Amino acid sequence: LRATLYDADGTDRRVELTRATVRRVGKRRLLWVDLADREDDAIAAVRAVFDLPQEQTRLLASSDAAVRLLRYPERVHLRLLAAEEGNGNGDSPAPMPKPTAIDVIVGPNVVITAHDGEVTAFEAFRQHLRGDSEIGSLNAAAFVTVLVDAILDGYLAFVEAIERRID
Repeated sequence: LRATLYDADGTDRRVELTRATVRRVGKRRLLWVDLADREDDAIAAVRAVFDLPQEQTRLLASSDAAVRLLRYPERVHLRLLAAEEGNGNGDSPAPMPKPTAIDVIVGPNVVITAHDGEVTAFEAFRQHLRGDSEIGSLNAAAFVTVLVDAILDGYLAFVEAIERRID
């Protein structure tokens, strides 16, 4: 579990996930909680801090490839598929995209993501963010838009690789 508090004043930092941390988010602070593995302890911690309903907890624990959009009174839960590099297809040495389920829960100035293993798009996103002191001023919806854009960039990279092989 990785919790990062983005502060518009330039003090972005990793933090411990507690209710007190969540109370510190606001107009100029955004919290991103990223579960790189769907471990029971991490999901239980997120559930306890955010009072997630049982349905959301079950979704976070599963990694099926069914895309979803669920609305709750205080948050929205999306399940997206990212294209991660997989093994070649049969005799072809060309890498084939492997779908990776990513859960995204969006609440007031809080974004929670859960997935199995590292997501290339998220790592690229984190590298891009280093030293950016303005992220805390984004609301959760704008932050998720940037995350989704990073996931779409992954799809485009696979399409471009296919086009290069065809040419």
